[in-house]
Amino acid sequence: MSGSRAGFRIDVRVWPATGDVVYAGVTPTVALSAPRAPERPDPVRTAESVEPGHVLCYECEGLGWCPACGGLSWVLDGAGLRQRCPECQEQRVCPVCRGAGQLQVDRLRRAERAFYPELADSRAGEGEL
Repeated sequence: MSGSRAGFRIDVRVWPATGDVVYAGVTPTVALSAPRAPERPDPVRTAESVEPGHVLCYECEGLGWCPACGGLSWVLDGAGLRQRCPECQEQRVCPVCRGAGQLQVDRLRRAERAFYPELADSRAGEGEL
C-alpha cells in the first residue's frame, strides 16, 4: 500500500514470510537556508605589501589561500555536491606559495620566472631545471 500528497510519499509493505511491516517515506528536498556564494578572503599580500626580493605568487596573486576553493577545502561538483578540493587536497592554502602570498625571487625556477616578464633578463644565463 502507498500514498502520496504534495511531494510526500509513504509506502507500507508487509513481508509475507515474517509478517513484518516496513514503512518507507520520501519527502521533498527543502533547503535549511538560502544558498549563498562563499566570501573570498582578503589577500595576505598585495603589490604594495610584498617584501623586498619577493614577487606576488603567480598562482594565488597574493591571496595565500587556495585559488580553486578560496580556502574552504572543498569545491562543488557538477551536481552541486561538495567534494575535496583537487588543487590543495583540503590544505586550504595555495599549493605554490604555501599561504605566504609571495615568492622569493632568488628561488624561482626558470618556468616560474616566465610568469614575471619584468624578471626575464635577470638570470637568463643560469642553467636551472
